[in-house]
Amino acid sequence: MSDGLFLRVCREEAAHHREIEFCDMFLDTVCLNLVQDPTRFDVLVMPNLYGDILSDLAAGLIGGLGVTPSGNIGETGAIFESVHGTAPDIAGQDRANPTALLFSAIMMLRYMNLNKYADLIESAVLATIREAKINTVTKGRVEYHGDNNNNNNRFRQLHFCQSIRITGRHKTSMTKS
Repeated sequence: MSDGLFLRVCREEAAHHREIEFCDMFLDTVCLNLVQDPTRFDVLVMPNLYGDILSDLAAGLIGGLGVTPSGNIGETGAIFESVHGTAPDIAGQDRANPTALLFSAIMMLRYMNLNKYADLIESAVLATIREAKINTVTKGRVEYHGDNNNNNNRFRQLHFCQSIRITGRHKTSMTKS
């Protein structure tokens, strides 16, 4: 599919759905506008390559790929995942950041109309982030201030596992190793 075909189909569909505001822009203009005022966009529709570029830019605005959730929603199904890779270079070092996967799980639960559970996880993750004093730093990475060797333990120790019920019968609990 070429950009021209994609744009033509988008224009045709917009003409059939007048309730949807349609505006076509070059990718570099979208990037500039997204950085200056992200609130002007509700939905962005584009081919996969441009979506990959733009989603990485947007991830940089909120703290990097380590905190960015993802959801791909189709007519017959949906998949939710973190947008970053598996990071085999840090395997076994207790340095992986679970935030993106947790936020993706929250998106999935909301998609499934399980808002009560999404709210529980979201408040626990946000409380954990607040109490761990996690801040964004340069190069789009999230850094934990304090003991950087125990990043994941912060999620295990604080609010996250204390507030989630599995199958409605028992609380999960993870102890500090």
